Amino acid sequence: MSEKNLSKGKKEKSRKSVAAISICFAIALIIVLIYILFPGNSEIEVNEVENTPNIKILVRNGCGVSGLAQSVSQSLLCNNITVVDWENISNQSCVYEETMLVIRQELDKEQEYKLHYLQEKTGIKKVTKAVKANAKAEFELILGKDYVLYF
Repeated sequence: MSEKNLSKGKKEKSRKSVAAISICFAIALIIVLIYILFPGNSEIEVNEVENTPNIKILVRNGCGVSGLAQSVSQSLLCNNITVVDWENISNQSCVYEETMLVIRQELDKEQEYKLHYLQEKTGIKKVTKAVKANAKAEFELILGKDYVLYF
């Protein structure tokens, strides 16, 4: 009697194994069909990367939210924007209401293109010019209380 139960148990395990393998095979087949029927538009992505300007930016947290400058910096890095540094603004008692881009180097045609690219990627409209001779980066991003509109 125990031998019959043992063989029934083996048959059940065998059926379960076959079912699991069949399900895995079906999922793999569906994934392959999706890639065949809906090929990625990698050509467009390559062109976008080729047209991406090399932008250096400083990120400043001006609204006091802990860790915000670092998380926004990571978001910018995903958009091929080089973040030179991130930190809180030096005057902790000053809180910015609006998020803004600050131009730190003189604007030429290339800088204007970079500014427009930054505005397009972030959606930030407010721009201030405060040129510094020894600026670490071309632009500075000051995060205000309205940062949730952009990041």
